[in-house]
Amino acid sequence: MTKKLFYSILPAIIILLFGCSSPDVEVIDAEFAKSIYVSTGQPIVLEGITSSIGIGEKGIWCSFQNHDIIKITLDFNFKALDTKEEIGTDKHQSEVYRILNENAHMYNGENEIKLVWGYWPEETTGTSASDMKLFYVIPDSTDLKNLKFEYDTSLLNGVKGKYSYAKFDKMKPLEEEKETTKEEGS
Repeated sequence: MTKKLFYSILPAIIILLFGCSSPDVEVIDAEFAKSIYVSTGQPIVLEGITSSIGIGEKGIWCSFQNHDIIKITLDFNFKALDTKEEIGTDKHQSEVYRILNENAHMYNGENEIKLVWGYWPEETTGTSASDMKLFYVIPDSTDLKNLKFEYDTSLLNGVKGKYSYAKFDKMKPLEEEKETTKEEGS
């Protein structure tokens, strides 16, 4: 191969090797949620926090008085997870959620915030999971600049590392629901 040919294809090789790789984990969305729909039919009970429950289109929902709910949506790429269930089944999605969830951590300053609820990834393969949702409840007076989400990436690629996301202060507040009168609603 001539030097001229080598140097002409070198940028393409670099793009293929480095440009196409994506992070092992990525926060694709972080937003406030009005409530959490629970599939178990059991309301979420948090010590010292008054919760409200109701029935909506998607089932039983929970919200928390004087607290905000933050929903984080994640995508993952990994070499392989130690799963036993058939790919594409509900059992596989559940198993992937359980494994991936172990390395997710949310902090307010140095204090870890407990995960309240999560939804399985919407799609899983042998090397990826997309649209996995995690929910955290924080006091509504929390300074969003102090929040940080971290993920230990060693589970995904075998290399010690950490993914961090801290753009929670950029989230848009929930829109206030306006009440409709009978005439407006009919």
